[in-house]
Amino acid sequence: MPEKVKEQTYISKILNLTLINKSSYSKEVGGKFIVVQGSKVEFNDGVFITSDPSEIEFLDNHGNCGNVFIKVKSKDVEKAKEDKFKDLETKEKEIADKEKEVKRREKALEEGSELPGKKGKGKGNKKDKEKPAF
Repeated sequence: MPEKVKEQTYISKILNLTLINKSSYSKEVGGKFIVVQGSKVEFNDGVFITSDPSEIEFLDNHGNCGNVFIKVKSKDVEKAKEDKFKDLETKEKEIADKEKEVKRREKALEEGSELPGKKGKGKGNKKDKEKPAF
């Protein structure tokens, strides 16, 4: 009995992304040309769900996996979309907030307030000055 493959979910920032897995082609059979259908992966509203092992392997090894589309482990697809494909304004705000936090910490370190056992701008106590530094 074949092993059942777990269903995988992929999301894309391109809502109607189509990836060609195998191209269609023509071939002659008994003097007639027939079209051999290929296969493709089509995202619907930015989501593609499959349990086909060949499609999963194709998507996992695709050059745009992790960039244009990603595999999500969460069943909450909408939350995963929001987390991965945030709009530019949201990303810029998060970066600005992180930069403010870094500046706040740098200022605190310059003042010495975040250093344990020291206060002020790196001034030590008298005992530290009396001991020779080796």
